[in-house]
Amino acid sequence: MTDTVTSNKIVALTGASGFVGQSLLQNLIAAGHKVRVLVRNPQTFQQPPLLDNNQLEVIQGSLQPGPHLDQLLLGVTALIHCAGRVRGEVYSEFEKDNVHGTMALVDACKQSQTIVHFIQISSLASRQPQLSHYSKSKYEAEQYIQNNYPGPWSIIRPPAIYGGHDQEMRPVFDWMQRGILWLPCKADNRFSLIHINDLAQLIVSHSLNQLSLHKVIEPDDGHENGYSWHDIRSMGSTIFRRQIRMLALPALLLETAARVNVVICRILGKSPMLTPEKLSELRFSNWVAAPERAAENWIAEIPLNQGILSIYK
Repeated sequence: MTDTVTSNKIVALTGASGFVGQSLLQNLIAAGHKVRVLVRNPQTFQQPPLLDNNQLEVIQGSLQPGPHLDQLLLGVTALIHCAGRVRGEVYSEFEKDNVHGTMALVDACKQSQTIVHFIQISSLASRQPQLSHYSKSKYEAEQYIQNNYPGPWSIIRPPAIYGGHDQEMRPVFDWMQRGILWLPCKADNRFSLIHINDLAQLIVSHSLNQLSLHKVIEPDDGHENGYSWHDIRSMGSTIFRRQIRMLALPALLLETAARVNVVICRILGKSPMLTPEKLSELRFSNWVAAPERAAENWIAEIPLNQGILSIYK
């Protein structure tokens, strides 16, 4: 193991308990940064193995305004805002966390005694705010940063993320292993992908060094013009060494499942992932990262075939 030199800079991180946040935290620590995380419940927060016990500080609190945000930002040089709501039934749920939470952080950064580089982890969905409550909330959060934060900012819009402890894309690959590729939309729809390790590396080594100031970045794995489902099937056939059938999920079945899921979650007091609005996102024809918004002087290291193979090692 190579020795890691701890930086004098402090990086604040929200959403450290989530899929992307966990990977970011591990990469930040491995890179030698001191990290201060904001979590709701420190007792249940799973800390990664630390290279230096002085590298991690945990602050208890939410994204609501309060002294905990001042404590989070005390002396920091950068804030990576990764926290956000991805599940919900009504817009007000997404607005509270994704919009108002971002606004509270922006306002706290403006009051900070240090100049804070605000790094917003957004989503490609923000390009189409009319599609869903989630996409609208991410768009509104981006707009607030760009229009109200006078300090340095960067906005990262990842495409579909896979790898690591991913629970969203993994079932697609698992089914391909069995010889079936379920289609939630048209087979010709196009989309970009990025491995979680590449995304974390981009944020830690590129954006954190202020190489993307006042820019909206749409990173991907470098595959030109993204993928169609035909491409995914072809690659899956090569990786798993078998024929794979593409089977379209009937629109009526998906719509019924979404409505039923909303009702069940409402009864159980849970937040639904599959909703009619989410189906609008899944069915959109072009989720390809825009080449003109690529991160300058940065290239992803993990191609899709290598990334899929790594999941099953």
